[in-house]
Amino acid sequence: PTLAADHYLYRGQCVAMEQLAHVNKWTPTLADGTAKGSYKLVAWRTKLGLVSWRGTVGGKPHAFTQLRSTYRHEADSAIGFQMFNDPAEMGSADAFVASANNVEYAFNWFYVNSTESAYFNSGLNPVRAAGSNPNLPMKAEPAYEWQGFDPATNTANYAPLAAHPRSVNQDYYVSWNNKQAKDFGGADGNYSFGAVHRADLLDRPLKAGLQAGRKFDRGSLTALVEQAGVTDLRGA
Repeated sequence: PTLAADHYLYRGQCVAMEQLAHVNKWTPTLADGTAKGSYKLVAWRTKLGLVSWRGTVGGKPHAFTQLRSTYRHEADSAIGFQMFNDPAEMGSADAFVASANNVEYAFNWFYVNSTESAYFNSGLNPVRAAGSNPNLPMKAEPAYEWQGFDPATNTANYAPLAAHPRSVNQDYYVSWNNKQAKDFGGADGNYSFGAVHRADLLDRPLKAGLQAGRKFDRGSLTALVEQAGVTDLRGA
């Protein structure tokens, strides 16, 4: 059917998009004589997220949206951060992992105490529909949505803690806004993560030194980090 620009078909029904608008205004001041003016910012929200682009598919107009699992749940991660600040919830590597699992944003977290070290990748990772490809646009149909997706609450079925990248007492860790963990892809639409990452500038010399029996102290380790910071990754 022919739809107005602010309507769309979802699960076989015609649904109105929700308009989100904000007006920015300014007036002249002693410091800035710019003439009085304003502009209006408008975004359109659907049950599958905000409209990012418009185009045609088979000659028919389509709205392309983007949706993240934490949308409209931004404050939920406060639980995890509160646990980080509670010594009772951070007394061991296992306790750290349990606490970090309550942070719903995708972050690489590291932990150390006097006897243990650990790593955990947090995130509210929805379980994808079988056969869906996160690198390609998907139809707004239940067969392609996240499993158990409820558009009214923006909730779905999520990967359990055991499915998250994590480790305890690894030989050593390097961190430089790390790339994804081994055997895990980057976020949807993130094509910049490949086989080479700047963390390699830390990992490669550290690994080589340990294999050669070298002992690192704070000074030599800092020198390694500083050398990595002034090295061109592509050239190396």
